[in-house]
Amino acid sequence: MNLLFFNPQEQDVLKETDSKKRQEEANRIVQEQAGPALPTPQSTSRGSLTQHLVPQFDEPAAKRLKTEVSSVPPPPPPQVAKPPPGFDNTIPEDPFATAATASTSVSEPVTELLPAADFAASLSKLEVTLQIRIPNDPSQMAWNFYGQIVSVSVNVMSSVKSVKQEVSKTHLNSMPVNKMQFKSTTTGAFLKDSMTLAALNIGPTATLELIPKTRGGRK
Repeated sequence: MNLLFFNPQEQDVLKETDSKKRQEEANRIVQEQAGPALPTPQSTSRGSLTQHLVPQFDEPAAKRLKTEVSSVPPPPPPQVAKPPPGFDNTIPEDPFATAATASTSVSEPVTELLPAADFAASLSKLEVTLQIRIPNDPSQMAWNFYGQIVSVSVNVMSSVKSVKQEVSKTHLNSMPVNKMQFKSTTTGAFLKDSMTLAALNIGPTATLELIPKTRGGRK
């Protein structure tokens, strides 16, 4: 049997080498049992250590959703539909309402008239001049209905009936008075036979329209 003899210095080197191998083997076994090693932080400063230790969380989804909704522009105002060409969307006037208004204004009596005596006293003279429009009606040629305007001068205290008699005798071939009616062109009202021109405040000049009475018409 061959025996190897080492000097004391060589024995110390061999022992140190063998001790390092056993230490490395023990460290390897411990690391395998403990799992993968944690990464070593690059910096040991307070800020860097806090950044590595505190987990970073994403912004909540609800907050991001709110930001996205607020960035949406408001909807445009509703468009008003336009009528097609040739269509008139204006509301027509009620002809019955217009007729009712017209009839009310015609039949409405004249207000704030002066008494007959006061009106006569306000005139410079008692004689008034009336312009009377005669209708143009070919069927009434016997009464001289040619559309002319006749003029008569009468006393302001004369009645409407007496004015009719004067016009009938002078211009209308003695047309019956009960077939005649006078209408004021200013107020649109018909004059009553019993009223005087002064009571109606007619003068010193006025224009009247002659309208013949028809069967079933005004009496």
